Amino acid sequence: MTSKLHDMYRIITASICNRICTEKRYQQLYTFIRNIGDYLYGQYGQYLGQYHRNIYYLLDSIQNFKYPNDYSKIFRAQLSSDELTVILFNSMSSQSTLKTISLLKKFDIFNNIIALDLPISGYDTEKDIVMQTISSLFHEFITDSTNK
Repeated sequence: MTSKLHDMYRIITASICNRICTEKRYQQLYTFIRNIGDYLYGQYGQYLGQYHRNIYYLLDSIQNFKYPNDYSKIFRAQLSSDELTVILFNSMSSQSTLKTISLLKKFDIFNNIIALDLPISGYDTEKDIVMQTISSLFHEFITDSTNK
């Protein structure tokens, strides 16, 4: 059952995002992902809150290490595709902060993302397109005046 739900999620998300990304409407994509992130947090906040705070504090600490990029690569290697998806959706939620986005960008947390597992670029599976989409989402988050 979980596999079927995961496949349905990918198909539905890819269909919606494909239409939005074809027209380069990243503000609309940001709103779509933010709403999903807020929904997930509303449903599973008791688990996700602690998980995301740990990620935030870990990355915040790593930036003070002597070799921060080496440690961030080790951390990044531990993240599964599903975790990266949840992290991206949470990072766009109203619970996220500008500092969180800054840390995720600084340490290139989504570097290992698999396009098929995170269909935010629609049916386009080129890594460069997916990374550009994530970068555009971060830009939308940063320019959204409601974020802290």
